[in-house]
Amino acid sequence: GKKATGTPVKIGLINNEGSSPVAEPSTGDAAVAAADYANAELGGIGGHPIQVVRCAENEDVASSTACANEMVQDNVAAVDIGTTGLGNTIVPIITKAGIPYVSATGSSSDELTTTGTFMWTGGFPADLGGMAQYAAKHGYKKVTAFVINVPAALAGAQEIGTPAFKAAGVALSIESVPEAVADATPQ
Repeated sequence: GKKATGTPVKIGLINNEGSSPVAEPSTGDAAVAAADYANAELGGIGGHPIQVVRCAENEDVASSTACANEMVQDNVAAVDIGTTGLGNTIVPIITKAGIPYVSATGSSSDELTTTGTFMWTGGFPADLGGMAQYAAKHGYKKVTAFVINVPAALAGAQEIGTPAFKAAGVALSIESVPEAVADATPQ
């Protein structure tokens, strides 16, 4: 391998690791392990070691805001997001500071439309569009989407899903489900 040397490149990681029922601390652990491997074997980033600046948020406005502000204060080169339903809270802080915001999938309008944000997939809109096409192809007349009760997910389902399903000739109803509910039968 090729060991990274020189001044570190700080990469921020904001990840749902706290007390939220849908916490994913393993995503943060995997990011640190990937950086360690890249530093030891792949020369890091351009020969510089990757320093992961990890901030655990709890899927609430207060902790998400605190993590975004920490990234700005730590002057990271970019911020990677594990998963969050609070993109509309985090994105303005990160991008206003001129820091790129990167995620595998976006669900909020700010994540999907703000200059300086980069998604590896089409995110929730692509999922909804695919579901609408599938429903139309199979002759469904009505579909109910069970959507986690976070603002970004509900807004995305309503603002993007409703017109996508309407264009496909399928009625869409949206049922909000509390985070990490064990049984969605009441919905």
